[in-house]
Amino acid sequence: MRFPCIDTANAGPRPRSEHAAESEQRERMQAAFAELSEEHQAVLGLRVLQDMSYEQIAATLNVPMGTVMSRLSRARVELRRRMAERSGEGAPAELRRDARRGEAS
Repeated sequence: MRFPCIDTANAGPRPRSEHAAESEQRERMQAAFAELSEEHQAVLGLRVLQDMSYEQIAATLNVPMGTVMSRLSRARVELRRRMAERSGEGAPAELRRDARRGEAS
């Protein structure tokens, strides 16, 4: 999604501190993700990384859609908890994306 009032093309290079902070957050997320159960990694990876719909995830994993929904909910809670333990911060935007656009996609 583009926001015409925000022109990032001419923003210039970002400070090293921003890159370092993003790198640290990415490392915390990867470590927290690795601690999740295989079921939670699977549904969260398919939803967030592959941008699959609930229906697609259910078909891929051969489970009912309700199972996908409950596993995703539990996986998000667990990932947020683990990330908060590591940094004292909340979850990154990628994990909050579904809440903004609606869970039933």
